[in-house]
Formats: sequence, C-alpha cells, structure tokens
Amino acid sequence: MAVALVAHAGTAAFVDPLQAAAPIDAMTSDSLTSSGQLSAIAKAGTRLVAVGLRGLIVLSDDQGKNWRQVPVPVSSDLLAVQFVSPSKGWVVGQDGVVLHSDDGGEHWLRQFEGNAAHAVAVAHFQGLIKAGEPTAEQALNDVELNYANGPEQALLDLWFEDEQHGFVVGSFGTLFATDDGGATWQCWMDRVEAPELLHLNAIRGIGATVYIASEQGFVFKLDRQQQRFMAHETGYPGSFFSLAGFGNTVVAFGLLGNAWHSVDGGDSWKKVETGTQGSFTSTLALDDGRLLAVTRTGQLLVSADQGQHFSAVAIPRPMLLTGLAATGDTATLVGLGGVQAASLTVAK
Repeated sequence: MAVALVAHAGTAAFVDPLQAAAPIDAMTSDSLTSSGQLSAIAKAGTRLVAVGLRGLIVLSDDQGKNWRQVPVPVSSDLLAVQFVSPSKGWVVGQDGVVLHSDDGGEHWLRQFEGNAAHAVAVAHFQGLIKAGEPTAEQALNDVELNYANGPEQALLDLWFEDEQHGFVVGSFGTLFATDDGGATWQCWMDRVEAPELLHLNAIRGIGATVYIASEQGFVFKLDRQQQRFMAHETGYPGSFFSLAGFGNTVVAFGLLGNAWHSVDGGDSWKKVETGTQGSFTSTLALDDGRLLAVTRTGQLLVSADQGQHFSAVAIPRPMLLTGLAATGDTATLVGLGGVQAASLTVAK
C-alpha cells in the first residue's frame, strides 16, 4: 500500500544519466557566463571547451566572449576535460563516464562508463586469482563492494600523453589505462602502491613521467619500467586535489591553502606558503614558467618561480572556482557561477 501511495503521489521514475542525453538549456551566452555550472575547462587549439553539471559541454571560438552548447549523449555531471590536439579530446565524470571527441568538441561519443568499468575490473582480478596472486581475492571483494549499488564510482580526472595512451582516475582507487585512444581499457587498480583504496583525485604528466594526487598526503609517481605508480609521502596529512610543475619540479595542491613543493621528482617535499586558506581546485603550468592555481573561495594565485612563492591576482567576480585555461596574459576561469576572464599582466 505504501508503494502504491508513493506512486500515486507522482514520484518521478528514475532516469539513468548514462542513458539520457544532456538537456539542451535555453541559455544565452550571457546567462551561461554569469550562471552556468561549470567544473573544468581546456584548450582545443584556439578553441575553449568547458564542461559541467548534467552533461553540459560548451564551446567558445573567441577566447571566452561567446559560448554555445553542444549535444552530449549522457547527463552525468562532467568533471574534467583534456585535449591533446585541436581535434582529439576526452571528458570524464560521474558514473564512471568517459566521452571522446575527434572534431574539437563538436560531437561526443561515450567510450566507457561505470558498468563497463565494473566488468573490466572483475575480469582483471578474477584472472589474477586464477594465476595465484594472493591479494587478488580481497581486491575483487573491494571492487564488488564499490560497485554494489551500480556505477557510482566517479572519474575525477584524466591524463592522455598522446592520442593513444591515457589514464583515468577516480574514487576508491579507480584507475584505468588505454593504449588505443579509449577504444579499450585495462584495470590498473592493483598497480598503485597504496595502503588502501584511496581516492585518486588528480593525474598529470609533468616532465618525463606521470603523477597522481591522492589522500593522506600521497603523491604517486609512475615507474615506467615496472608499470606501477609508486608512493611518495609528502609529510602532509590531508588530501591533494591538483598537480602542476615543470621537469623534475612538482607542486601538489590540497586543502585550506596547502601546497607542497618538490624539485627532485617527488623524492623530497617542502611546504609552500601560499597566502590563502582556500582549498585548491585546479592548477595550470604555463609555457613561460608560471604556475596558476584557483580555489573554492574564489582566488586566482600566480607563481613566477615554479611554485616557490605565490601572489593573488584580482578577478572581476569572486565565485567558487573549479577550472582555468590561459591564452597569453588572459586566464579564463570557470566555476559554479559561470565563466569569466582575468588579466595576468600584473603577475609577470
């Protein structure tokens, strides 16, 4: 009777965001600029591509002055975007979704999602159990627990080294790799030297290797010979959410203004005084050697000495910031309050 009463009350049926295309919002470019709920932005050649909630993907071909929405086959929240060329790019987000475009973001195809990730991980650990790997059975149990309620493990970030080779990372140790441009994916969850299934919050190629930012002050560095991500402890007890750097210089950014700096590829670390209490959400290394960082409290910070010192740059409209891109001396900032531009001229 209770079920009947709920149904009679008009409870809406669940719509799987992996099966429902993103809604096309009747938003003008101006309204998107002021109120679009965006989570990340990247450059595709001279084009800007921003992604956000409910499958939102928007493009700008005039450095952020005007924007237009494009169709997307899912309505999952999208969290990160990367283009390795003006045409080829990927997006990841909630429900384990991976989207791919080969025309600069005009059209998107779903390459991977949480149900497929579950199946790939299960098959991977079942194979290890048959091969006699002693830790595989517990790992399989962890995977089954993680996906017990469906494809709820989010992909939080991605890094493609080129058009074929890339990684996606996410909650509770989620890590998959591809060597064919995302056509197929391999489970790498057992290739992280972590004490437990930590959230893998960000991944970035810096210099000649790849780093993952995680919880409990861990930064994991890819050992290419062993094909494993090895643990590097920083001395920080909290979570890192972003990474940036040049060559052997790596800066990991975390909660409440915490940033930790390494000049030897992660072997040793020291804390950086950033001058903010805001938690970092996104960072960017510029070709001229500057590092940019944005925070949840609406700050844009710039370092002119590869992350040893930071100074704040005024932005037109403070808001919760989640991502940034840069062209010349102009930074394009996105967040849950839309998109805006900030001048970097004073930060040289």
